[in-house]
Amino acid sequence: MSRRRAVITGIGPITCIGTGVDHFWNGILAERSGIGSITSFDPSVFRVGCAGEISDWNPEEFFSPQRLKRLDRSSPSYLRSWRLMMRRSSTPVKSHKIASVLASAPRWAASARLKSSTSDT
Repeated sequence: MSRRRAVITGIGPITCIGTGVDHFWNGILAERSGIGSITSFDPSVFRVGCAGEISDWNPEEFFSPQRLKRLDRSSPSYLRSWRLMMRRSSTPVKSHKIASVLASAPRWAASARLKSSTSDT
């Protein structure tokens, strides 16, 4: 059985320390953590009040309001990440098989235990 090979030709990070390769890399070099108090919603029902929020990402800069209404919260960042990755890649889209991998942790709230549910027991 022959082994297949994969080549990473581009990345498109949208992270709490920077969006795009240059900002992301500069954040790593500057040893920025990106972790801070949650500001996008009221975290008082959770045990934790800090997270790695993406503060420099504004989907309205890249997508029309009509388009955003049809997308869930994570889709615009995935699509933007894909565009960033393809811009950095030197691979023509039509000539190769392309795979895109999304690494994210949006489901943390689903597994988090609410303060109110533990105080009732």
